[in-house]
Amino acid sequence: LPLSVIATIGNPGAGQLSAAAQRRAEIPLALQEAAHSPQDALAVVLAAVLSQDAPTRKRQIAHLRTRIKLAPDSFARLEALASGGARLEPALRLPLLEIAFPALRQRPPEQLRALVVLVDELLRLDGAVSVLDYALGRLLRVQLSEALTPRAGRPAQPALKLHALRSETQTLFAVMAQAGHDDEHAARGAFDAGMRRLLPMSPPEFSPPSDWLKTLDDSLTRLDYLPPAIKQALIEALVVTVAHDRQVTLGEAELLRVVCASLHCPLPPLVADA
Repeated sequence: LPLSVIATIGNPGAGQLSAAAQRRAEIPLALQEAAHSPQDALAVVLAAVLSQDAPTRKRQIAHLRTRIKLAPDSFARLEALASGGARLEPALRLPLLEIAFPALRQRPPEQLRALVVLVDELLRLDGAVSVLDYALGRLLRVQLSEALTPRAGRPAQPALKLHALRSETQTLFAVMAQAGHDDEHAARGAFDAGMRRLLPMSPPEFSPPSDWLKTLDDSLTRLDYLPPAIKQALIEALVVTVAHDRQVTLGEAELLRVVCASLHCPLPPLVADA
């Protein structure tokens, strides 16, 4: 499994392309059309991140009314899209965001910056952020950051060594292990398997961060400074952690995709037989 997944990074095969196309075809046509529209793309993103839990979604929409100024018909349009998003399968939320990104990039920069802040507020409104919610928010920030400040226009940063990012690596693998296992013993086993693959001489101890949201965000930002070959080795070891129990949960799969996007190593959707 690890090598087959690594082979798809930046080079999707027929199975991955077919899985991605099938996934997108399952998104309701009204949401797909809105996602391609620069006028509706912002509303589509908000629809994708709103909770499927009715009371939470009601609070989120009430929060939106206080944060954005829209004409009544525009807000009605947003609520209609949100209703469609609420019926969307969880596995389709990330693909819907990906459809919306090209149209979203046509919006003014100040709107994109405000959108990132607003999405973070919405996801944290109920006090708990799931792995899937984190994946949505992180992917949005990565994509919009690229749109606002392309990598080619940023100051060059020196590549970092893996040993200098031992703490960040430990955080990433611990969060991934917990994403796929409710049992601490099983999570520890998955963590150890990946760490032994990446750092066989001195694997770190399993110690999940208390504030995993901020710690993981900071870790991914720093890990992006690794050289490409080390990034590949890191992702291969991370797949070992994911596949340790021979099952890949939706949370693990989506978090892995977002990790790869954060490290600028795109990973296609994992096909079922992987």
